[in-house]
Amino acid sequence: MVGVCHDLSVFGIELADLRTVRHGRGNYTTWLAPKSVAAFIKLQAALQRA
Repeated sequence: MVGVCHDLSVFGIELADLRTVRHGRGNYTTWLAPKSVAAFIKLQAALQRA
């Protein structure tokens, strides 16, 4: 994983939105959504190829 991340450019993020999804009977997941997801998509793709 270190090798994969080493080959990628450093990127900044701006957290723009608080989102939630309900899983049922009072169970929720909450996360801070980034304004732009392009860098995360590139990171995820590189990690999946490794």
